[in-house]
Amino acid sequence: MVSGLESGGGVFIAVKRSIQSELIFINDNTLEQVFIKIKGINTDIVIGSIYIAPLSTTDTYLLYIN
Repeated sequence: MVSGLESGGGVFIAVKRSIQSELIFINDNTLEQVFIKIKGINTDIVIGSIYIAPLSTTDTYLLYIN
């Protein structure tokens, strides 16, 4: 997913082809982030990767986790 920023750390999640998964679209371009859902036998698992720049304010972290 692209944040619209010119530079950043970037995010990536690799899933083996034999594992059923799908991208979860998040309509928020303020952070670089990607989420996927892994299809399980009894339950699904959501995995996410988010990049927050090292010099970001505490408010950036709090805004995202709230």
